[in-house]
Amino acid sequence: MDDSANSLLHGDPRQNLLEAAKLVEDAAYEMATSQSSRLVSELIVIAADLDRIASSMAHHHGKRDGAARG
Repeated sequence: MDDSANSLLHGDPRQNLLEAAKLVEDAAYEMATSQSSRLVSELIVIAADLDRIASSMAHHHGKRDGAARG
């Protein structure tokens, strides 16, 4: 495992998901001229899913913090 992969194991999971989403999205756009539109579309959907999961984690985390305070 390289240093960048190892650093993902110890970072903020939500931030890791957002970074992964950005990497997948960037790869999709780079491959747009050389790969099928179906593959590129699938990658864009995966990136959006990762982004939604990260947002959902942030939303649930906020609810949990609010319940603990209230």
